[in-house]
Amino acid sequence: MRRTRSTSRGRLALVAVLAAFGWLVMPATAEPTELVTATTIAGAPLGVAAAEYSRILGRPSFTTRLPRGVTRVTYKGGELHVFLRIGRGVALSTSSDEYRTHAGIGPCSARADLLRAYGPRLKLVRRGVANRPIGYVLGRLFFAVFDERVGAVMLGAPPLQPEIAVNGPQCGAGDED
Repeated sequence: MRRTRSTSRGRLALVAVLAAFGWLVMPATAEPTELVTATTIAGAPLGVAAAEYSRILGRPSFTTRLPRGVTRVTYKGGELHVFLRIGRGVALSTSSDEYRTHAGIGPCSARADLLRAYGPRLKLVRRGVANRPIGYVLGRLFFAVFDERVGAVMLGAPPLQPEIAVNGPQCGAGDED
């Protein structure tokens, strides 16, 4: 009986050590900086001020004033774009293939993989005179699709404006070497 208790205690101690180690490393691996979620891209959420984006994403590469009071701030050598209106983020966009959802979907992913990963939860978006498909919406995420590949992923505040992602850089643009 004594040996069984000792073995059980040893196993319990091992499990406790492994659990503690897993807990210690989890924050470093749970939110990789390239992660696209329903609420963030690279850890940056919608709705915060420009200074907060710089704190999260680093020094901006450049800034562009766009029509209708929108400012685009580009980070990480063109990999990430933050669109500000009245000083707050209304959309974040990336075309860099480093940025992926938990399902592994991001710019340059095959359209078939996007459909397989999210299936009926995706809403097809069509635009133009020909009413052609331009991408898919999943909650606040928009996946621009060109030539059977995801060209860009955008996180946007409602109402989503897919034209931001469609008219921006596509699949691999802004990747640093």
